[in-house]
Amino acid sequence: MNLFKRYLNPLLVSAWLLAMTALAGCGGGDQGRDPILGLPAATLSSLAVTPATATVAIGAGQQFTAIATYSDGSAQDVSAKAAWTSGTPAAASVNASSGIAAGVSAGSSSISATFGGKSAAAQLTVSPATLTAIALTPLAPSIAIGGTQQFAVTGSFSDGATRDITAVSAFASANPATASIAAGGLALGKVAGTTQITATAGTLSASTVLTVTPATLLSIAVTPQNPTVQIAATRQLAVLATYSDGTTADVTASSAFLAATPSSASIASNGLVTGVAFGTSVMTASFGGKSASTSINVPAATIVSIAVTPATASVAVGAQQQFIATATYSDTSTANITASALWTSSAPATATVLNTGIATGNAVGIANITATSGALSGSAALTVTAVVVPPVVLASIAITPQNPTVQIAATRQLAVIATYSDGSTVDVTASSAFLAATPASASVASNGLVTGVAAGTSQVTASFNGMNASTTVNVPAATVVSIAVTPATASVAVGGQQQFIATATYSDTSNAIITGSATWSSATAATATVQNTGVATGVATGTSNISATFGGQTGSALLTVTAIPPVLNPIILGRAAPFGVLAGTSITNNSGGTTLIRGDVGAPSQTVDPTQAAGFTNYKSGAILAGAMTDLQAAITDGNSRTCDVSFAGGIDLGGQTFGPGVYCYAGAISITGTLTLNGPGVYIFRTALTLDSTVNSIVALNNGATADNVSWLPVGPTTLAANSVFKGNILGQSAAITVGDNTTLLNGRVLTAAAVTLRNNQITK
Repeated sequence: MNLFKRYLNPLLVSAWLLAMTALAGCGGGDQGRDPILGLPAATLSSLAVTPATATVAIGAGQQFTAIATYSDGSAQDVSAKAAWTSGTPAAASVNASSGIAAGVSAGSSSISATFGGKSAAAQLTVSPATLTAIALTPLAPSIAIGGTQQFAVTGSFSDGATRDITAVSAFASANPATASIAAGGLALGKVAGTTQITATAGTLSASTVLTVTPATLLSIAVTPQNPTVQIAATRQLAVLATYSDGTTADVTASSAFLAATPSSASIASNGLVTGVAFGTSVMTASFGGKSASTSINVPAATIVSIAVTPATASVAVGAQQQFIATATYSDTSTANITASALWTSSAPATATVLNTGIATGNAVGIANITATSGALSGSAALTVTAVVVPPVVLASIAITPQNPTVQIAATRQLAVIATYSDGSTVDVTASSAFLAATPASASVASNGLVTGVAAGTSQVTASFNGMNASTTVNVPAATVVSIAVTPATASVAVGGQQQFIATATYSDTSNAIITGSATWSSATAATATVQNTGVATGVATGTSNISATFGGQTGSALLTVTAIPPVLNPIILGRAAPFGVLAGTSITNNSGGTTLIRGDVGAPSQTVDPTQAAGFTNYKSGAILAGAMTDLQAAITDGNSRTCDVSFAGGIDLGGQTFGPGVYCYAGAISITGTLTLNGPGVYIFRTALTLDSTVNSIVALNNGATADNVSWLPVGPTTLAANSVFKGNILGQSAAITVGDNTTLLNGRVLTAAAVTLRNNQITK
């Protein structure tokens, strides 16, 4: 388990527990809970805080949960009703009403919860690592009026780790009348306009601009239409709003719901339907003055048996296990009734269970976990074992790539990957020290960027926390014979910018990008200026030759500065746009994983269906799936027809480089080591005749208005995204497989191919 998951999972699980407990309708006064299914009120027996022990860095957060156990053996999450205190506020603070604790300084503190006259505590250790930077995502999003946008905050710490710190960050909207933002980072569009969204953690802050479009609401639709829901089973409804600009938005969370016949089927405030008794009930959703309905059919079938899975399970003290209750009906059908069943534990001192079916180990032993609906019940055995937590220490570091070839004046980004004793890996390049044994041949900057200087070899060594790793950089004896600047012609408006790329051709016929090493000049500075990074800026209307010089060779390009900016249209995905994952042959997803897709999923063959957010559909056949595949191929054809702004005869490592909008074409493979930065608003298209690959912990970053929807990757060969990387943009595979590594996140991106897709513990948001 990597470090990101180690800190994120407790927050996600706890938040889910709170939501599901509310849905289940559990009551709870200070002395007892409300009666359930006609039973008398039970009294409070004990209180427990989970997890029992936790460790966070300074500035990071930890969600604690208070579990109340009652005299009838039932349990309830009372985190929102308990009073929370920190024994040592100088080391760790805690929100008095939510149980979210935050590291303040190195040390430890007892985090206590009090409810109904009972108290319980957990121990929180704060490690010496400090928060050094925060990042707010997504950048520059756009929503319609009434739409919502969830922001996330990622913290970078002095130990090289990155963690989700959304729960302990403060959010603010510069113009709340345009869009408000809640404590958890969920923004709501109110009126058309823009507002700056700022996240603050400690003394650090990060901002982005949220645009609320002036689109008007045309209609809403409820999905699915006319579903069948068995007695005691549940079904999530979704509400999709269509706006005048052609966009759609999931407005389920902002809609109101009403059941015409709740005695047959009831509906919760979030659109979750529960079958109650034989019959039908019309469910009506209302949003923005519009309404839509669907009819729920509850068959006459009765429950004949209940099975709880897994039948046997084992967790350590303080850990949790999700149990699922499945009912078999008199018509031989089955349904998941986890949310509506009454859950109990035979030994609450050993393990408690919530009304969501999530059991928590309290002490070593065995407890039977039982789900009951009506007169029927089913059970599973939960074994609780002692916690054995070995210390997590640094095991090794490694430099990638190994033994690279770097031409004279060319650059190559190195990355340092730390492996820890628990098997997790972290990119620690930014915290490592670098040394070149022979800088006269190849030098290395403090960030690991290698530059070829002269023919020869140089061993580059990286040091991190007392460990070293090396790689040998080979600089060929070839000399520069020509320099090409691309795009050869370009046009920008006054004040606009154009990224030029300098490519050197060597005496051995090889090519390399030398943009960062060349000397740049503008023939007519009054028309356009150029930085040493190759970024030219239009000053006044006219033309100017932009030149790059190195090794006695010079190459130029013509920049035209106009009053009207040139427009590169985005690639239109058509019917493929609603899909987060689309595969023409198959989807392979790891069993028991944590993959979550916020978008439709489509493939004719799926080993394990990926988990989807509410409101999205999994298509395995039919016209919608076929239409999406047709439009995907049309989008790929469109992307491949665009004129290349930059053409490169070989492959490229984009890591450590910054690109402006444009069409970038490479005859060789594209790889990403470290961080690739896309800078500025506009369309980005990356094409490769071979493969697209990213290394472990690599990042695609968007700055200054660049948006993921306008980033397209078109590889001819297979795509492999390595573990724990953050990727942005749409991968459009014509006929080659796409493999997404363990815990890789695609923020505002899609995985679309006519071939196969492999997923493993991924978060993908279209």
